[in-house]
Amino acid sequence: MIRNHGQKFIVILIILSLITAFIFIYLASSKYDDVPILSVKHEYNMVFTSKDDCLDIPLYIGRNNTFISNYEEIESTSISNMNYTLISYLESVEMGSKIKYNNQDYYEFIFSLSLSSYDDYNEPIFLSDGLFNINYKNGERLSFKIGNLSLFFNTGIINYNDLIIMKLNAVMNEVDYLETIVGINLSLYNNTNDDVTLNKIEIKNKYYGLDYMSFEFGLIDSRCNLKERDSSYSYIDSLIRNGDMNLVIRKEEIKDIFIPLKYINGIKYLNRFPLYFTYKIGEVTYNSIQDDFLFSSSKSILNSNGIEKYVYKYN
Repeated sequence: MIRNHGQKFIVILIILSLITAFIFIYLASSKYDDVPILSVKHEYNMVFTSKDDCLDIPLYIGRNNTFISNYEEIESTSISNMNYTLISYLESVEMGSKIKYNNQDYYEFIFSLSLSSYDDYNEPIFLSDGLFNINYKNGERLSFKIGNLSLFFNTGIINYNDLIIMKLNAVMNEVDYLETIVGINLSLYNNTNDDVTLNKIEIKNKYYGLDYMSFEFGLIDSRCNLKERDSSYSYIDSLIRNGDMNLVIRKEEIKDIFIPLKYINGIKYLNRFPLYFTYKIGEVTYNSIQDDFLFSSSKSILNSNGIEKYVYKYN
């Protein structure tokens, strides 16, 4: 009888041990959930005209309650590539809209960055294949591919308001399954008492540019397909032509023009950039800037081929 009780006790002990082990394995595995994160490789092109300007970087996260997007859990941020590191200061993290990608819900979070050493930058920064790096208080460090950056600081250019932009909008086409900007419509008003000779309208970027030497008079439809309009037209060019437009705008006159936008090394998603004007009044040459203008607010996550997916095991 003692032996039977002993055997029963051992069996019960084994069963309890197995149950405990299964519970432990279940709890351990349930602590870790896959959190998918999407970044989009943008073409960032921005003029920092004051210390209050911020660079907004979106991340799309499969959950809305993780430390990944919690401002209070973030120690520091930076932007870097193989050759350069740009120290930034995280001003805020704001949740945007919820989207669906590949049948999964994602929450948009906008990370707004200012530059801690804004006054130190006198030359433009062209940073290709950029990474957005986040250091967390829990010791984690995450890096996300965000594309190419063209950043300008303390330009020193005075906007004289000689030329006033009356209209400005983008012409959008779908090229290689990617909807992006292929040109701009522009209405300029001469706000001076003299003739203004417009020579250049530039973006100042290594990856795309305005083919201002091929400008046309008049505005075109914002959905006009440039390839259907001209079967020989190419969205890609190895070099943006340089020169002077010599477009004369008389006193108090408005000129409507369309300018194609060409991509140098392949089509990219583009929705925002500044415009740099060079013009003459008499024999004096002036420069002016239209701060980076949001031409399209469509979510690049829905129409970009530059999506990068990450998976984090969140505890």
